[in-house]
Amino acid sequence: MPFLTTISCLSSFAPRSTVAPLSIVSVEEPGQKLGALVNLGPVADTQARLNAIELSGDALICGGTGRIDMRISTDGPRTTRPSLKGPDHVLTIGNQSLCVVDGDVNVRKICVTNGALISFEGSSRETIPEGVHLNRGKLQIWSHSQAFSQPVFVEGAVTSRICNGWSTVTISGPIEVAADATLNLQNSNWASMKYTGGITGEGRLLSRDGGVSHLVSDVAMDELTVAGGMVVYGDGTAAGDGKKYPTNIVLNAAYLTAFVALAPSADSTLSGYTVSGTGGSPSRC
Repeated sequence: MPFLTTISCLSSFAPRSTVAPLSIVSVEEPGQKLGALVNLGPVADTQARLNAIELSGDALICGGTGRIDMRISTDGPRTTRPSLKGPDHVLTIGNQSLCVVDGDVNVRKICVTNGALISFEGSSRETIPEGVHLNRGKLQIWSHSQAFSQPVFVEGAVTSRICNGWSTVTISGPIEVAADATLNLQNSNWASMKYTGGITGEGRLLSRDGGVSHLVSDVAMDELTVAGGMVVYGDGTAAGDGKKYPTNIVLNAAYLTAFVALAPSADSTLSGYTVSGTGGSPSRC
């Protein structure tokens, strides 16, 4: 085996910030695959905090038990905005969580797979020209102060998730769902996500569990399954009028735990939708 190096960030270093150039894609260990950056801290102390990551090549974050946060440290030596930089490189996150809080992100492409999560939070600013690619991955836009404008691609014969966990945020970038893939619009804490950049592709669209998802742009899918939470067609303004929304709505949840609402502007009407399945409630608001 060629000589490879793994950078481990133990969560005992959490109050401090670390600069970690990533030039190694991965390292093979018996029974597991570790990335160039790994949080191996104890489960009870999950956050390893970093201030800057610069990619000198395509890189993998994978294999740890805890999440990795990039944020300004309140009790460490670095008080500058976090920076994730690698404009010519691809960052892959597998089976790990990377949260960028109030930071600057400039990488060519981010791939999130194997149950991993990438989270952009607060005042973070993102430049990801080739977009975020989800393959059984999760994209979280948490209390984001501006619209998330980067493209998102949902891939693989698996379910991936886009979510918000606090307040109301907007995704203005385009979303494409591949033919075999499923996109789950699932928020938490009854937070709200507004989709204004369009959802295209031949994949499947669903809402599971909690939160509110406002569709305020054209949606290519003809069918939407709501197994929890609320999906709203429009946002009560003219921005949602005249758009294509899924016409076949399937409610598949226990009584009154799944909702679909129509919210046209005062000068418009939404009609022509078929509701089937068990449980849930369609309404107009």
